[in-house]
Amino acid sequence: MLRKACLLLHAMISLALASPSLSASFYVSQSVPASGDGTSWETAFKTIAEGIESTESGDEVIVAEGTYIETVDFSGRNITVRSSDPENPSVVASTVIEVFGSSEVVRFWSGEAREAILAGFTISAGQTGVSCAESSPVIRRNVIVANTAEFDKGGGISCYYASPLVEDNTIAANRASQGGAGIACERGRPVIRRNLLIRNVSDADGGGILLVNSTAHVSHNRIIANSAADDGGGVLCLNSHAEILNNLIASNRAGVGGGLFIGDSSTVTLTGNTVVANSSLSGAGGVHLSLSSGTVRNCILWANGDDLAGATATYSCIENPDDSGEGNIHDDPRFADPDGPDNLLGTQDDDYTLAQDSPCRDSGFTPAAMPLQIAQTPTHFVLSWDPGRDLAGMARISGAAVDIGAYEYQDSSPLYLLESSQDMIRWWSAYLGEDTSASVSDSPDDRRSFFRASVQTPVPGAPARSRTFGPLVPMPSHNQITF
Repeated sequence: MLRKACLLLHAMISLALASPSLSASFYVSQSVPASGDGTSWETAFKTIAEGIESTESGDEVIVAEGTYIETVDFSGRNITVRSSDPENPSVVASTVIEVFGSSEVVRFWSGEAREAILAGFTISAGQTGVSCAESSPVIRRNVIVANTAEFDKGGGISCYYASPLVEDNTIAANRASQGGAGIACERGRPVIRRNLLIRNVSDADGGGILLVNSTAHVSHNRIIANSAADDGGGVLCLNSHAEILNNLIASNRAGVGGGLFIGDSSTVTLTGNTVVANSSLSGAGGVHLSLSSGTVRNCILWANGDDLAGATATYSCIENPDDSGEGNIHDDPRFADPDGPDNLLGTQDDDYTLAQDSPCRDSGFTPAAMPLQIAQTPTHFVLSWDPGRDLAGMARISGAAVDIGAYEYQDSSPLYLLESSQDMIRWWSAYLGEDTSASVSDSPDDRRSFFRASVQTPVPGAPARSRTFGPLVPMPSHNQITF
């Protein structure tokens, strides 16, 4: 009997350990007369801090619309704290956290991981909007506005030995006396993507983003009308390694490097960016490298005064004809509407997508190894390019080759159908209605076919374009093919 009881207890313990714990939701609302147990809107807590104190890892705190004057400290908890609808801009605008003083509005100071998520708030009137130290949280879909870092870095977001994921936020009108008015990261590994950073002001360096002794991925952001008294109006990198991809960096200004300043032995890769209408008092108004190394490819650098200093661009549209790197063009990029409907440069409605007659279309460097997605039907293989997305979230290759700049001009979808037979593969370009043939040779074991193809893609009113796929490669049995 004792042995059976022990076995039953062991089984119950094993089942408990194997079963994932159920997460709980706690509610916060200012409309309740007094704090309850937080388990429903009717019994909600009145403060966000009470909600956090009740949680365990994996729980969430849901906050009703209202203005909450308090400092929100995650206190090491890997939880989600969110508004009632982070996807709704009006809810985000109406769910406000403020402190009106020298404190941070939100703190991640206790080793929080990626499971710690802040989403859907307007965060304002603090020394810093969101402060991260030795943590790796997610900061998503917030409006971080009008915070002021007196005698410090990082008005909007401050990171020290931290590796946050910062995505889909608006970071606007913040100020910092020591640099990094929008975002300041020191000794961290941040991922900064799909944000709008606009009208942030630094009394020192780095109006939009400041990276110091960091390794960063900065992609798909709009960095507009930020300013720095010293270097790097849009972005400043010091002794850092950064991949800077598919960003619009426009109408920023600084002492040196109105768009970007790269210094102090930094190493950067700039690919597919539009760097336009930035200005500086000296040096390059677009991209200025000092004692650093950088690769600049597939970028538009235009109307910045001196567009580029300290590096050579390739396959880029650059105004200065003396910048004669391989594949560069020097013709007007012909944007759709660069000053937007309000006819003012440096505002949120500026449209730097490419016009139909832009020389930047299909003029970028397209790697020889290009991943394609492949799906098999009973009679066809259906393939399409999947090299990533542009700044607008659209397919990055829409024509014969990648476009220069942050935006890809959208032809109809470049979808191809492969119909396999004994001796021939036929290709159809769905957006041109043309077909191309390619001969096939079998592999020695007769289990896979090999092929090459050339697709001609003339566009009405534009020069003929072509893309040759090769060399001979095996037809894969898995879900991706590489040319």
